[in-house]
Amino acid sequence: MCVPQTSASWHACALTPVGVQQVELYGQAFTGKTATLMHVAINAILPRSIGGNGMTVTWADCDGRFSLPRFQEMALARVRQAMPPNTSPDDARAMVVTALRSLRLYSLPTTRHLLELLQRINENETLLPGGINKQMLVIDPISAFYWIDAMENSDELRIFKHVCQQIARLDMAIFVAKAPLYARREAASHREYLGESWTRLVKYR
Repeated sequence: MCVPQTSASWHACALTPVGVQQVELYGQAFTGKTATLMHVAINAILPRSIGGNGMTVTWADCDGRFSLPRFQEMALARVRQAMPPNTSPDDARAMVVTALRSLRLYSLPTTRHLLELLQRINENETLLPGGINKQMLVIDPISAFYWIDAMENSDELRIFKHVCQQIARLDMAIFVAKAPLYARREAASHREYLGESWTRLVKYR
């Protein structure tokens, strides 16, 4: 069971990414946030015939660290695990290739680019075809531009409020990663720094 706004177990919720929910993965670098999001996304795009959800996933890569080869390797391992033992390697790879067509990957260098993507999703329903249970958004990480925006000017921080407004309009499952504000001081406990607009959005942490 998922526990709202806590660091307790949210895994049952994350592994069934359906309906409207906002899940935040909070933790230090190299603690597996991106890997966990990849597992969730793979579970989302794989077909229902092997235990997936048959969804479309939009992945907003905000720090340039998304590795497609790694994602493909993880997806192939998941397919091999789910399919019968006599499944040929070619059939397993073909299923992964088909599933990857449901992954929309965007590399975003600034908060403004993230805002533009969210606006496009809200304004263009064809970008993410299907109903509420067929869509999922991943933002990795939501905190990528915080220090850059804070050092440049307050306008950039105001743009983040518009990002939150766009996220609030999305009728889909949303999963984000977020790192602590200070790398070493806040390893164990959560401290919000993205503002009230973001805090109100997060359903599970």
